[in-house]
Amino acid sequence: MTWRLFVLGGACLLLLGVGGQCKEQRNRRTVSFHRTQQFGNHGKVLSRPERDTIASPSPTFTAWFHGDDGSSFTVTWVGDGTGVILTADTPVLDNPGGVIFTSTDAGVSFKSVQLPFHPAQPITFHFLNPEYLVVISIDGAPRVIYVSSDQGDHFNKAQLPSASTEQFYSVLDGDEDMIFMHVDNPGEESYFGTVYTSDDRGIVYSKSLERHLFGGEGKSDFTNVTSMRGVYLTNILEEDGRIRTVISFNRGGEWKLLNKPQNVECGEDSRNDCNLHIHGEHSHYNGITPMLPLSDPTAVGLVIAHGSVGDSISSARPDVYVSEDGGYKWRGALRGAHHYSILDSGGLVGQCWKVYNFTEQPIFFAGLTSEPGTKTMNISVWGYRPEDDDQPMWVVVTIDFRSLITRECGNQDYVQWLAHATEGGDSATEGCVLGYKVIFRRLRKLSVCRNGRDYVNSSECMRQLDTADHAQEVCLNGEEEELRTSGYRKVPSDRCEGGFTPLRREETREKMVLIVVCVGVGIVILDDDRSIAADPESVTTSNGTSVFQVDSDD
Repeated sequence: MTWRLFVLGGACLLLLGVGGQCKEQRNRRTVSFHRTQQFGNHGKVLSRPERDTIASPSPTFTAWFHGDDGSSFTVTWVGDGTGVILTADTPVLDNPGGVIFTSTDAGVSFKSVQLPFHPAQPITFHFLNPEYLVVISIDGAPRVIYVSSDQGDHFNKAQLPSASTEQFYSVLDGDEDMIFMHVDNPGEESYFGTVYTSDDRGIVYSKSLERHLFGGEGKSDFTNVTSMRGVYLTNILEEDGRIRTVISFNRGGEWKLLNKPQNVECGEDSRNDCNLHIHGEHSHYNGITPMLPLSDPTAVGLVIAHGSVGDSISSARPDVYVSEDGGYKWRGALRGAHHYSILDSGGLVGQCWKVYNFTEQPIFFAGLTSEPGTKTMNISVWGYRPEDDDQPMWVVVTIDFRSLITRECGNQDYVQWLAHATEGGDSATEGCVLGYKVIFRRLRKLSVCRNGRDYVNSSECMRQLDTADHAQEVCLNGEEEELRTSGYRKVPSDRCEGGFTPLRREETREKMVLIVVCVGVGIVILDDDRSIAADPESVTTSNGTSVFQVDSDD
């Protein structure tokens, strides 16, 4: 899920970050802007510069604006052109903090807010919830992230590992409940990092996945499987250089390898370590696959993707694989790379495939399109063929499945299906994810009928269990805080009630800044009684300074 600017209720939100401020800005002075120069190609996707500080949405069109006070700014339209971000050309570091300008009237007027830090550009936020802003501070090193949940009026420091100037942060996905954040691993050519998940405020983060692949071209394979709640796919880079696909069914709480497809055999060299591995954005960017993994909320449980079977992902010849239960089980569908689309809310899942000529003359294939969305029964194949004058002639062939499948589905054509259910599971907890079960009404596999545009995947929720937080983080900011904690934190969007309720306790701790002269590289951990948990060798110098040597794999 990409974080970008978008039009909300007819008003476009614009953001402006500058390094300094003047008295008039603090008094909320109105500033108007005038375009002076523009460049770029609308619709062209630009990749993130290598080792950039943040993986932002790819800009498609850029222009320069000048304020009526002579200041210079840059405006960037993002994605489909409805999103706009205004940023200062050069931040100023003389003042304690920068200024952010926000507008809800398409840039007619701006509201300024004093920041406690100088923001890096661009300012990033979620396209479904523009109230949440994410920005990196450029005040020295290491860098830290600030998060706002009120459209920039207030910012809080995110409890994430700090990053050097060579590292970057990337918002992988997020909604109103939780943010997935990638933190780059130290090293100029590491190409992997760690994924963290946030609380519902976007401030406190827990470690979710290590060695997460993030290519040098700024591409991540992190995929939200929108057809099943809580399911995410991505690739990791093993220490031996292999790239492998992992999946989470509980919003990053646990990750596991994909199961081998039921109808595909493994090679002799990978029989003991055989799984399905999915091609994502990294492969698509490098031309290995023509399409990314496809899923849609209207087609419950359906996932279509290119992949390979073995001990790691292979670029030799990707095939098409299909899952009908959100990624638990897979089957091979087509050999080789293909274009695909979802029609009739997932009702047209093919069991058998045949070659059919849709045109009398050959054409150069350009793509597939279905309108409106995944509920339609129509699919258009478009391409072009050269004419006698060598000028291309565009050709569109529309296939209407309503002439083949004429019967509307009835109640007898549907069956109840428990999401996240697996064979041999505990009947009491089977299908329970994030505190509740969901039962959908889905089309039977052998029913030859059409759902239609009015079809809605009705579901019934049953709340069960109570889950503890999968990680607990303690933040050291050198300040005194009163903590109200039970050692557990409910996962965002978890709807469980009753069951296990951890006891709460109040603690007041004085955060410490520990200065240690280290020989080598290591980590010093303090117990609650402030004693050293490890058993390092200690040497006391003439001035009373203790030098600790702590061995560490890192």
